[in-house]
Amino acid sequence: MNESAFSEQAMNAAIDQQNKCTSYPKVGAVIVKNGEIISTGFRGEVSGKHAERIAIEKLPNPDLTGTTIYTTLEPCVEIHECQPHKPCASLLMDLNVEQVVIGVLDPNGKIYCQGYDRLLKSGVKVAFFTPALRNKIESSTFKFDCSIGYGPSGKRRVAVVGNGKKFTIYASQKSPDAMSFRWDTLQYAHSVVDLIADNESIACAIGAEKFEDISDPLVFRESAHYARMRSGDIAVLYPPKASFITLIRLVEITEFDITFQWQVRNRP
Repeated sequence: MNESAFSEQAMNAAIDQQNKCTSYPKVGAVIVKNGEIISTGFRGEVSGKHAERIAIEKLPNPDLTGTTIYTTLEPCVEIHECQPHKPCASLLMDLNVEQVVIGVLDPNGKIYCQGYDRLLKSGVKVAFFTPALRNKIESSTFKFDCSIGYGPSGKRRVAVVGNGKKFTIYASQKSPDAMSFRWDTLQYAHSVVDLIADNESIACAIGAEKFEDISDPLVFRESAHYARMRSGDIAVLYPPKASFITLIRLVEITEFDITFQWQVRNRP
């Protein structure tokens, strides 16, 4: 078997491990050395431990020199000081792994690209699963699509990196009607972030502190293509051809991500 074919076989083996998970996020990992899978692991196989660590701890010798680890989700980094285990990215670096092949980058803003970046800077080779397999992982790793929401209401935490990632809200689970926007220009030091959409379709609900304060969203007529928001602010999205209106409340801004709520209302 040639190297490319074996690599894809290892990717599929990691996905097979992921499919054994019974809770979200679903993550699988396999360790390869000299063209052979020498260990496997999946999140939940051992309580409280991540898939990469589980696979490593099955080996009699924890030295990963000359190995490649295939993991369906970007290795984690330290999120808080009281973590019970060393983050997986640091563990892989300390054990001299030669290469890490990643399925998808973690959408958690505190991790997104951080594990990838740390591995590269430490001299570890990093590659990614094939596009087709990445799509397969994206649809099964998390309980919901991290870039999609549905009416009548919801809450989501998303990473804000660079010019932001598009987020789409559908009127309901069964409706094809949707509107998209993105968060941009994260200014954590100034506690502001921009909500951006097309067609001059965003208005600030000045003074409103909760959705229930807004009896008629269309009274806010001073619209633009963006709204500069602070925590607690509410914006109204009403693209000209949309069949519904969406209220968006910015809940929290951190250095890495934001949390927001939404509520969908029928358009008069």
